[in-house]
Amino acid sequence: MSSSPHLFKMMGLGFTRSMIDKTLEPENKLWRAVVLNAFDDTLINASDRKASLQKINAHNWIIHGSRDYEIVCEWALLDADEMKQHYINALKRRVMYFNKKQIRWSEYHRIYCLLDHDIDPESKKHIRRKLDVLREEIHNTEPVIIYDTILTKI
Repeated sequence: MSSSPHLFKMMGLGFTRSMIDKTLEPENKLWRAVVLNAFDDTLINASDRKASLQKINAHNWIIHGSRDYEIVCEWALLDADEMKQHYINALKRRVMYFNKKQIRWSEYHRIYCLLDHDIDPESKKHIRRKLDVLREEIHNTEPVIIYDTILTKI
């Protein structure tokens, strides 16, 4: 199994020991790679919309502890709560962090998704205007790092 050596270094020895097991079956290795990919995604530093949403989706998947997350961890022969705790500890140690632009893109996306709902044309115009203003604000926002521990869904 290969992953970013940077990820293992950032997450620490406990996480690395939990993830590396040479005696796993191929199926378990596959699902472990899915978990590792999510953790890798939380290290994204880019502040563009796509990268920001990828990072935030990975964060939410781990923090929220959805049934999908628990099943993937189970198939990977990992303890879902232990993996989540490793991530929370990384947030507390400021190894994992977000910047203001990334958080703002999450807000933008939440509003953008409202356009998919069956709403009247006037409401859609209002939402589009709001998105235009927000997009301009985001482009003018400096990517200042936020070190506050974010333990909730973004």
